[in-house]
Amino acid sequence: MRRRVTGLSRALSRSGWTRQNHETVVRAAIHGAVEEQLVSDVPVGFFLSGGIDSSIVCYEASRCIEQLSSFTIGNADKSVDEAPYARMVAQQIGADYHSKVFSSKIADKNFPLMRSFYDEPFGDVSALPTNEVCKLARERVTVVLTGDGGDELFGGYTHYLDAERIFDPVAITKAWVRPIVVALKNHAPLRLIAKKAQRYESKTLDDPIERWAKAKGGVLKSDRFKRTWAKKNGISRDYDDYWYYRKHDDPGLSPKTRAQSLDFHTYLHDSVLTKVDRASMAVGLETRVPFLSKKSIATAWSLPEDLRYRDGELKGVLKHLYTEALPAEVLYRRKQGFAVGPIEKTAKLYDRTKNVPRQILKQLFPEVFGA
Repeated sequence: MRRRVTGLSRALSRSGWTRQNHETVVRAAIHGAVEEQLVSDVPVGFFLSGGIDSSIVCYEASRCIEQLSSFTIGNADKSVDEAPYARMVAQQIGADYHSKVFSSKIADKNFPLMRSFYDEPFGDVSALPTNEVCKLARERVTVVLTGDGGDELFGGYTHYLDAERIFDPVAITKAWVRPIVVALKNHAPLRLIAKKAQRYESKTLDDPIERWAKAKGGVLKSDRFKRTWAKKNGISRDYDDYWYYRKHDDPGLSPKTRAQSLDFHTYLHDSVLTKVDRASMAVGLETRVPFLSKKSIATAWSLPEDLRYRDGELKGVLKHLYTEALPAEVLYRRKQGFAVGPIEKTAKLYDRTKNVPRQILKQLFPEVFGA
């Protein structure tokens, strides 16, 4: 990827790529991808989360067709409900707005679907509301366009802002205290202490790639659950839990771009696209991703990093380009994931340290994880 991206950047530079014309190039790439993927013999709709990427896709589509059908999943818990922002975008671009409210009760009821849909250990709890939005869309359309890929290509995840610390090879850590922190994380009788120890552990990690795994919400090798699983499956103590990240890591890139590249080559297809693909196929819905067209990918990777993070903002270039087209409340609000909301102690997803992926794996795959 690095070799291809570098070559493209040089080619664009020779052909007159400047800071002044990048807006035309990026907008044209995204618009062209959306326009191409609207071609269909069946009804087409749009996932609209209320975030930047899906809003951009819907806006660009509104420039191509007269009537849009958008689909949103809100949340009964207002602290994680993004529906008001999605509704705001739909009203501004004149799209039909269809929504459904998700709740922890629905999450609990649909919990077993995580196994039947994915048929393998899959720890992303946002698959549950994703399933609901797919069912909602399938009631009216056969194809939907999504905003997936925008975060990885244009720098939308909050941990990118911490990339310099994560990948600092000489970062001063408190590694000496890690055994104590691990003991508290795994054995503390009080949930509050265990949770604080789990959070603090990131400050004790010497390995940049392990720090990356922690930033991505992964289960670390020090976790008692992970140790039990390794012992049950006969995994050697010297096994490198992070070999997959190392395989796709490029230390020669700047920290933010390095982080984006890692996500693009691992998290994007292993989690994001897998999640949507399985949930949509389960209800007979086709999903298309304009941000992942070849031209969109090439254009995004050719942008200098300071343009991607224009004005020091996550997805700064997109925020700047669509300032006139989309509400400021949507473009400049805090990044928020597709959440299920607070989890009650009686819920199947509950874990004392809020390690939801661990609960998914332990409860749905006991034969693999030794629960």
